[in-house]
Amino acid sequence: KGGWRISTTLDWDLQQIAEKAVAENMSAVEARRGGIGGNNAAIVAVQPSTGQVLAMNGSRDYYYPGFGSYNAATSDLQPGSSLKPYVYGTLFQGNSYGAGSVIPDSREAFYGIYPNNFDKKFRGNISIRMSLAESRNLPAMKAANIAGMKNVINNLKVGGETSIGCGAAGECSDPFLAIGSGTVRLDQHTTAYAALANKGVAKPETYILKIEKPDGEVVEEWKDKPGTPVFTDAGRSEEISYILSDILSDDAARSVTFGRGVSYFNPKGVKAAVKTGTTDNSKDGWMMGYSPKIAVGVWVGRSDGQAMGGYTDSKAGPIFGQFMVNSHRDVLSKPQYGYKTNDWYTKPAGVQKIKVGGRDDLFPSW
Repeated sequence: KGGWRISTTLDWDLQQIAEKAVAENMSAVEARRGGIGGNNAAIVAVQPSTGQVLAMNGSRDYYYPGFGSYNAATSDLQPGSSLKPYVYGTLFQGNSYGAGSVIPDSREAFYGIYPNNFDKKFRGNISIRMSLAESRNLPAMKAANIAGMKNVINNLKVGGETSIGCGAAGECSDPFLAIGSGTVRLDQHTTAYAALANKGVAKPETYILKIEKPDGEVVEEWKDKPGTPVFTDAGRSEEISYILSDILSDDAARSVTFGRGVSYFNPKGVKAAVKTGTTDNSKDGWMMGYSPKIAVGVWVGRSDGQAMGGYTDSKAGPIFGQFMVNSHRDVLSKPQYGYKTNDWYTKPAGVQKIKVGGRDDLFPSW
């Protein structure tokens, strides 16, 4: 009313695709298989090269009775296993580990508590590639102890998780954070994944491009910045992010847990890095992922905080998959974004293959 003009980062076409993906897949969220089902969902999309938020839907429908206007995308929620890429990335950063390194998936006590895997089984000696792709908890917690959970949290903050919470005790060294005992915001969590998508270089999350007074005076204007490497320096960050992206896009590696060829892990025409997250009793479900052109985060759950039950990938996955397919096909393929079918990263010169236990896998140059 005052004549001020505010230009946001929103891409209206992508916003429509995001809203439609949520609306058309609420039946999957509400499915009662193994529990009471969910009743809410949120999605955020961030451009890796700029940090701009291109789409956001904070609930199933702004006008939905009772909770529709509450923005779950900017709320503190437990991330489950979706923090694990940063756990292993931090491990790679300061130690002689790579995708083929072995960390045993075996029973171990942490602070007198014996955590379990989602299937209540242990796989024994298993590579980091398999541990991350299958989302095993024990190797991730052991990796967090080796890397230092405080170092993991610091890297997450560099990546954009400025509001990350470390639980009631506030102790950011707790290895249970590696499997999601703290809190994150979906918008910031997606920004942290966008840093991985941007070859390990974080750009500040932004919603506003320009603010102008009625007379045209520019009060504030966004300008692109070089960004900050998440893992020490740009070269190291690129190598680590490439290895993580290779694992998170490995359909064979995750097949033990999720099966082969699941559509939302393999969106048609899009090569994507994808990670799930599930909290206790499926209270929260996450599907986080990216292509070189966009990072996308989906959260599903209940407005009343109850546990949904069931497998959360089947609840969040259809929203994620539909958005990835339609956004790349209909919008990101346009000249201003420049996506080409199945675009992927060029392997950094330093990334090497090393044989471990008779199997070749990727390791950083150091």
